[in-house]
Amino acid sequence: MTAPKIVIPKTSEETLELTSTHSLERIPARGRYTEEARQTRLDFLKGKSGQSLTGVGKTSLRADQLRFNIENFVGSVEVPIGLAGPLLFNGQQATGSIYTPLATTEGALVASATRGATAISKSGGVNTAVLSQRMIRSPFFKFDCLTSALHFSEWLRKHFIAIKEKTRQRSRHAELIELKPLILGRIIHLNFIYQTGDASGQNMTTSCTWHACQWILQEYQPRHTIEQFFIEANLASDKKTSFQSFLSGRGTRVIAEAHIPETVLQRILKVSAKDLVSAYQAGVTGSIQAGIPGVNANVANIIAAIFTATGQDVACVHESSLAHLHIEQTEQGIYASLLLPGLVVGTVGGGTGLPQQQECLALLGCAGSHQSVRFAEIIAGFCLSLDLSTLSAIASGQFAAAHDRLGRNRPIKFLRKEELTPSFFQTHMGENFNALEHIEISEAPCHAESIVCRLTSEHTTKFLGLLPASLYFQHQHQPLQVMLKIKPTDEEAIHTLQTLAQFCDPRLAEEIKRAGGSSFFKGCHQREMQLYQLNDTRFINISPQCFGQYQNKEREIYFLVLEWLDSLTLMNTVDNLAGWHETHIMTAIADIAKFHSLFLGQKQQAFEQFNLCVMNQTKMVQLQPLWRLLQNHGFNEFPEWFSEQDQHQLKLTLENLPMWWGILDRQPKTLIHGDFNPRNLAFREVNNQLTLCAWDWELATWHLPQRDCVELLAFTLKPEQVTPAYLLKFSEFHRQQLEKAANTTLDKTQWHMGFHYSLLDFTVNRLAHYWLANTLQDYPFMTRLTATTLAMINALESTATQLGSIHHDG
Repeated sequence: MTAPKIVIPKTSEETLELTSTHSLERIPARGRYTEEARQTRLDFLKGKSGQSLTGVGKTSLRADQLRFNIENFVGSVEVPIGLAGPLLFNGQQATGSIYTPLATTEGALVASATRGATAISKSGGVNTAVLSQRMIRSPFFKFDCLTSALHFSEWLRKHFIAIKEKTRQRSRHAELIELKPLILGRIIHLNFIYQTGDASGQNMTTSCTWHACQWILQEYQPRHTIEQFFIEANLASDKKTSFQSFLSGRGTRVIAEAHIPETVLQRILKVSAKDLVSAYQAGVTGSIQAGIPGVNANVANIIAAIFTATGQDVACVHESSLAHLHIEQTEQGIYASLLLPGLVVGTVGGGTGLPQQQECLALLGCAGSHQSVRFAEIIAGFCLSLDLSTLSAIASGQFAAAHDRLGRNRPIKFLRKEELTPSFFQTHMGENFNALEHIEISEAPCHAESIVCRLTSEHTTKFLGLLPASLYFQHQHQPLQVMLKIKPTDEEAIHTLQTLAQFCDPRLAEEIKRAGGSSFFKGCHQREMQLYQLNDTRFINISPQCFGQYQNKEREIYFLVLEWLDSLTLMNTVDNLAGWHETHIMTAIADIAKFHSLFLGQKQQAFEQFNLCVMNQTKMVQLQPLWRLLQNHGFNEFPEWFSEQDQHQLKLTLENLPMWWGILDRQPKTLIHGDFNPRNLAFREVNNQLTLCAWDWELATWHLPQRDCVELLAFTLKPEQVTPAYLLKFSEFHRQQLEKAANTTLDKTQWHMGFHYSLLDFTVNRLAHYWLANTLQDYPFMTRLTATTLAMINALESTATQLGSIHHDG
């Protein structure tokens, strides 16, 4: 097969010819920048490649407006844009709090830049200044000898004004400020040095230099011989890094600086000044050994992301990323500065006029003329933000955690999606699937996926998650709709939690690692599968039907085939409580009480059947450093959620933990759901009768039955609904329902005391973990959940006697 041939016309009157096994009609030159011409090229590519190109072919750009931006236009690609900031600026032109768009596909870049920006802003902001701006083009001249080269150099000096006038004829933006010859024997590289205002200037300076050189050749040649001339021979370092650009500059030379106190370093960047400076000094020695011009962590990430978003020449990312970072320790914390000596940017010309790129420049207040200084200052400020955040991550161990993925290089044959065939089901899950003929697995994401499963799948190479599927059986007209659940192991879930913590505070990650064996994730991959083997209506009636399951410890496969839950009442309503009423809460409590009765007081039987992880007073006290770090993290990351009184009350709760967990240890316990909230709950409605349906049982554990009740109320009540009497109403209803289901008597005073302290346990050992997760991914329900929980604590503390609790004030 002959490869396609592209012939570029010599004049604008010629036509563009593309020949291949698929024919493409000739497109007249004057019609190349039309939608019809674009579609013709697109059809040609579809035919040639056999690809639909529906994504590339869909574009908001108009072909007739791209004459000076691109040739052979066929379509466009999308790059996601994230918003970093705000960063407080104290610059020449950039002042106040500024957000910047970052066009990138690199995860954690926006978050890291924002973290650095927050640290700088909390410390008084970043000071920025543009030191100079210049653009260089360096033509090449060759003579017969050194004497001729020296003569030419002197001639240039005498004719500088005339040469400058010639450049002015080609551009109103470019101003020639210096001619600087570099003589190498009979060779001269001649630096034409311009100031280009608000344009980056590569194209205009090329045009200006070319026409000036044509005049030089015309004026100088009749009396003297120039053997060779080229418009460029690499001395200008166009789109390349060089020490010349580093020392003298090419583009905009801009600097940013900031002072950050120790308290901000510790609270936001999770690093000490000493450790940050040590990491910087290590980077300096590495840069010297590698021969890198300057020192920086990763400014190229910010420059590439802003260049892409704002229509800059992305090929200039290379030279624009020349940088010199300086960090030193001070009495208060650190001083940091970042110099960008060759930032090639513009706010007019090139791709800056494209519609979406123009919007991004306008977002920055940098669209149009007289904005290049502000633009350069903004880039420098965010480069410093990212470098400080990245170096802090390196110093504290977060950087490695950010790139760590489970499952890499492990010699285990993990489950693959391609294996999920009828024979797989028939081999591993028995006669229920003997008549299975065909499987269709949906590619659509499942929004009901558990936090454990989803977060872990993002940190592993394994095939995990929830997959809606249709199973087609012989002699059945309609497929069986199911949910395939491929579970992570407990070690993977705990590792994911550690990774999340590493991003927030390395000390927190260390404590989570130390607590691994006591984590509520311990045994989670087996526990749910064991529960689905229960043959008791008190579980069966409130859970999805399980059609089959398969375990393979060697391959780490933990696989469930569950009922597809559809059209249930109040499904996936954790972010919107509009449909939740007292009737629903009472139904959920009544039905879970039946399940609670199943193992009430039967610890040995429960432990024989299930892989349970149990907390007690001793373990909880040993883990107080973890609870304290989680609590402080919530206070620091979400200060708007906590009043001073709230913080005092939560700290007091931790101080008194040995007392109230000692009381919990003496209360009647049973097997509980452990994650009992609207993320995992809904209701079946049959004959106008509501019945609870609860899923995601991996966090089931041995605890007070009240623990499920307080979690449900914290998620389903609004803060303004919380009163002592209202809480007591639900607590008492739960007690009565459990007494009835278990045919036993439960002491009322002790029960309400257990309700109170189960709420404290939920706050310390679960809600604080939600705060951690919310740091990296926003959960809309978190603000309400925290407010309701705090309202419940305050209500129960203020009426401890009424609820049968022991009042304590620390």
